[in-house]
Amino acid sequence: MEPRASPSTTTPAFRRARPVFAEGPRAHTGFRFTNNVVRHNGCSGDNECGVSGTGTTPGTPTLDTYFPGAVFSRNVLIFDNTTTNPFVYPADNFPFETLSGVNFVNAGESDYRLCDVTLCASASGYKDRGTDGSDVGGHFDARLFIATPADASSVSSIVTFIVTSNNPGSVTRTDFLVDGTVVGTVAGLASGFSWDSRAVADGTHALAVATYDTAGHPLPSDSVWVTVRNTSP
Repeated sequence: MEPRASPSTTTPAFRRARPVFAEGPRAHTGFRFTNNVVRHNGCSGDNECGVSGTGTTPGTPTLDTYFPGAVFSRNVLIFDNTTTNPFVYPADNFPFETLSGVNFVNAGESDYRLCDVTLCASASGYKDRGTDGSDVGGHFDARLFIATPADASSVSSIVTFIVTSNNPGSVTRTDFLVDGTVVGTVAGLASGFSWDSRAVADGTHALAVATYDTAGHPLPSDSVWVTVRNTSP
């Protein structure tokens, strides 16, 4: 069974098949399709690409025929050859893009988060470009990572925590913990907090970072184990 257009499609998605196919004698009203990253590519057979329908050309002709008054905006349509596509869509959408041009974190491993400078060498051009100011494409749960020090590493003297998050705007407080005890608290999502490892004995210790929102509700946390070596053998 082919996917059929629903009356309202607003959840960001990344599909390998055509995202919308319409048929039947009756027009569909109230259709919304916003902030998606979807494959388009060339057509074969019965218009098997893009937003298509029985007897209509993919793109605006299908929207006008089957979805009059549709809200279709801020979508990224992936087309392997962006210079030869013949399709037209409403103006408030991004130009056709290649898969690599979207700049996912790791599409080969199905990690479809949009790159930012904490995760990749450069940020995706589609970050914060959605109709609501958020990323175009999938909305992923907030995640927190301790980038430095690395898990299972050896540390000495002053240790600097480097922390990254895919949703830093939601964080209003960050706690830094050593062996379950808070050793520092800062406002917002802070990176670069320094801890003097000479305050603990040499050996294995757990370092953790915990974040909270405005109401004090816990947000994601992360932890690593390190070996403190401050005493010469």
